[in-house]
Amino acid sequence: MPKRRNPTTLRDELECALIGEAIARDLPLLAICRGIQILNVQHGGTLVQHLDSTKRHRPAHGRPGAARASNRNYSRDAAGGHRRGCAPCVGCQLHATHQAIARVGDGLRVSARDAEDGTIEAVERPDKRFVVGVEWHPENMSAADERQARLFQAFAEAL
Repeated sequence: MPKRRNPTTLRDELECALIGEAIARDLPLLAICRGIQILNVQHGGTLVQHLDSTKRHRPAHGRPGAARASNRNYSRDAAGGHRRGCAPCVGCQLHATHQAIARVGDGLRVSARDAEDGTIEAVERPDKRFVVGVEWHPENMSAADERQARLFQAFAEAL
């Protein structure tokens, strides 16, 4: 009898394959939350497995059930910045996540960090038409925050 694979493993394999194909075809890609993490791993990067277990992150950032942070401040990475200014740098509301990028994958550039704890919140791949990953959920905020809507507008224009 063949060994059954874990549904999470199957999901990881599928998402990695989809990201790989999108990159190979230079298709626009917007990776949100788990998506930025998969994007980073697909590029050979690593993840902080439990944010609340590292000293440089505030415990509330990754604690399950933690209240959403509001008016979080982000700093643009000195090496980059957001392509076309599409992703916000200040005032985003993050969900409570327990993982984030540790080592950035090859070809990706950090475009935003949490100004308080340095957590990588956005990356992009500058050699492609539009590859942007964000750690927060802009789809939950785009109706009320013009900066979030601009992210989706830039993605749509790249299609």
